[in-house]
Amino acid sequence: GKIFVFFASKFGPLPEPQISVVEIPDDTLEAYSAPGLLLLPARQWSSQPNYRLLASEAAQQWWAYHVSPASPSEAWLADGFARYSEALYVEANTGEQAFRQVLEDLTIGALSEESAAPIASADQLSPFSPQYRSVVQDKGAMAVHMLRFLLGDETFFGLLRAYTERFAGRAAAIFAFEQLAEEINKQPLDYFFGEWLRSTGIPEFKLEYVIYRTQKGFRVGGQIRHELEVFRMPIEVRVETEGEPKTDRVEIAGTISDFSIETFGKPTRIQ
Repeated sequence: GKIFVFFASKFGPLPEPQISVVEIPDDTLEAYSAPGLLLLPARQWSSQPNYRLLASEAAQQWWAYHVSPASPSEAWLADGFARYSEALYVEANTGEQAFRQVLEDLTIGALSEESAAPIASADQLSPFSPQYRSVVQDKGAMAVHMLRFLLGDETFFGLLRAYTERFAGRAAAIFAFEQLAEEINKQPLDYFFGEWLRSTGIPEFKLEYVIYRTQKGFRVGGQIRHELEVFRMPIEVRVETEGEPKTDRVEIAGTISDFSIETFGKPTRIQ
């Protein structure tokens, strides 16, 4: 119940809010979601349920059924969104550290089979295969997270609510979602969707920096290098210090981008 209330607050209410939860034998499915229905194996009926599994399956009510992908190639709109919805529930109920652990898990999963196909070519992958999970679910979830980081929370969650309202009861294609994102953001986003949905490969960043002592503390000045000339994306640089860590947003454009981060405590690790 808490999961559904949380998702309704973020994505908008479902037209039929009642959900039937049904126990199935352990030797059938890990879990399954259908319109108005969650199927859970007997082992999940315990005093400590797997809330991440429940959140991922519950999110399908919005992304696979309230609004549905127009074709198998658009599966990111359901499975990638549902996987990231699981991460959102962790962030809201367990905290930032647990959320970062989920993102790390997603990153590892995305890297395992990332080259199998672009996210927007999900129809080339067999559902439930390791390649599908890596590309559509894990990398797909990370693409949603990066879109959130690019837009900011207010615009991002406004986009999700607008998406469920505009396409409620209908099928949507990735291109339609892109158009809506640009409409809400009031700026082109073709570079983002081209890089992350229609291409394979993940940039490898090389971090070079120098730590300076200042009157108020320390300054980390450096450059971020990579090999993709047309790459454009903000990223986070996190500076661990002897005190509180400092995280800054750095805009990456081209193969070399400069950054400068001020800290009070002495830096011990930059990543």
